Amino acid sequence: MRAITLGIALGLGLMALTAPAQDQDEKKFRGGLRSLERLVDKGEFDSFDERLLKLLEEHAQAPYAKAARGDVEALLLDRTIRGDANFPTLAKLLGGTIEKADEKKQFIKITYTPDDYVSIYRSNERNVRFLTPFFSGKHEIELQGKDYPEGEKQMTLLCLYDTDNQRIAVCAFGTDSPKGGGKRMRGGIYEQWYEKKKTTTLVENEDGGKAGKPWKLKVTVDDRKIRSYLNGKKYLEADRREDWNGAVGFRHDVPWTKVSLEGVVDPVKGPFGLLQAQRQTHEAAVRKSFDPKKTLPDWLYQP
Repeated sequence: MRAITLGIALGLGLMALTAPAQDQDEKKFRGGLRSLERLVDKGEFDSFDERLLKLLEEHAQAPYAKAARGDVEALLLDRTIRGDANFPTLAKLLGGTIEKADEKKQFIKITYTPDDYVSIYRSNERNVRFLTPFFSGKHEIELQGKDYPEGEKQMTLLCLYDTDNQRIAVCAFGTDSPKGGGKRMRGGIYEQWYEKKKTTTLVENEDGGKAGKPWKLKVTVDDRKIRSYLNGKKYLEADRREDWNGAVGFRHDVPWTKVSLEGVVDPVKGPFGLLQAQRQTHEAAVRKSFDPKKTLPDWLYQP
């Protein structure tokens, strides 16, 4: 009887020692999963692949590892989605140089050169090249070039665009007609209706200085006003309609060296909304072919 009692006591003692050890192993395993999650966030997918298999090897057949199979599969799926060569990113969507992107504030700041701009714009039937950012709040556009040519040349900015009514606000900037010598800079802000083929002049300015020099055109838009600046000086100002939204594009009849855009974008039509939609489509496609059993060890699926 005494021997049986001693055996029970020893067994209980071994269980007491084993339980903390198992708890420690499980904590290490869970910590390893968190480390793998950070690797995915940092885009270190090769390291993820190596460390995932090593982690599972170190904890092979462990009940807590089998119980966490769903978490392991979710991590592997996230790595497969984000590590795919076709995974959508802001850089792919926008092109150019992204100087700032804040999804929480729906703010974007981006710069294009002629080379990278040509690869990402979309044109309509009027040969207007629209950029991806669609602004819904305060924003600004800046264009600059080395030498504004003489003659009847024009740079047209579509700062605001009402898609339902085909009504736009145009900030046009160019030189006067050949009859006037084509040597003076001029500009105006206009409201146009495509279907009605009607144009209303909001403001014009014929005196913008001489052509043939480096130039910088900046247009700012807030809740109340559209303002244009030529070479740092305010040039034009007009009221903004509430229903105008900010699709930005232009006809570059005039050579330019740089275009910059920044401001608050629309949460759905803007780049963050478009990116989210693209990623959802991409994820759905990856899920269809995703088979975790091809990567994970067989023991993870055993009872």
